[in-house]
Amino acid sequence: MSNSQLAKLQVLMVDDEAPARSELRYLLEKTGKVAVMGEAATGTEATLLALTLRPEVLFLDIKMPGQDGFDVAEALLAAGGQPPLFVFATAFDSYALRAFEVSAVDYILKPFQEERVTQSVDWLLALRAGLRQVELAANLQAFLEKVKEKQEPARVPVDING
Repeated sequence: MSNSQLAKLQVLMVDDEAPARSELRYLLEKTGKVAVMGEAATGTEATLLALTLRPEVLFLDIKMPGQDGFDVAEALLAAGGQPPLFVFATAFDSYALRAFEVSAVDYILKPFQEERVTQSVDWLLALRAGLRQVELAANLQAFLEKVKEKQEPARVPVDING
């Protein structure tokens, strides 16, 4: 992958309706900040693709035949490892609370609006930058702790008589 592809959000789109996937793909790619890794039309297909491709973000419809979007999110969370960030993309606003209960980071409504999709992408990029900073800070802290463990003082300063 080129550096420009690595800088883009790696996204998997899941929706049982091809026109909705097409519209979302168009709006995501129009931002210039997203690389769509793949598309899935069913929950089962989405779970398998997500486990194989390891996208950073899943744009996930809720109502689908068979496994719904919540089933997919729960399966990926239960699979272990680093799950993708979930953005639920649906026509139903009544599922918003449940979406956030399964770790959704955003919730966008159909019909998709360009401004709202762009806002979501910008939020995801900010989250990714923040997560990387937290990860780097944790790695640095672990490194410093290892260094401290290996350092045994050659001399210990001691005050005698003041």
